[in-house]
Amino acid sequence: MRYDPKDTCYPEAWYDAELSAVEGVSKKSGNPMLILSAKIYHGQDCQVVREYYVEGQRSSLTKLAKLSKAIGHNFDCGEITPADITGKNCKLYIKIHDDPEYGKQNKISQYAAISDDVSQAPKPQPGSEEEVPF
Repeated sequence: MRYDPKDTCYPEAWYDAELSAVEGVSKKSGNPMLILSAKIYHGQDCQVVREYYVEGQRSSLTKLAKLSKAIGHNFDCGEITPADITGKNCKLYIKIHDDPEYGKQNKISQYAAISDDVSQAPKPQPGSEEEVPF
């Protein structure tokens, strides 16, 4: 089998994506959370970005508000379920995170509605609060 060892991550850019979610419980806090994953598309290529987590507490609400806006969900209603997310399309800004233990990995940094023109959108700054860890 032949492969390109430099082809482990998508380049940092905006990508179309399809989201899915399931409910879970945080191991650290015991709070309810959503476990999300994103299938990103680049031409004919498709990659599932690893799961990441959103809890319904203050530290996650900014990210949840941005996600809600991108998929057309009413954030002000105070509730979101996996059914509100699964199968929804949006645009994601994917960054490359160099993890000391696991090496280079793609990481979701920003959300935008599928209809948004992101061609002139500013690129996120390293270490910005926009990053969505997973």
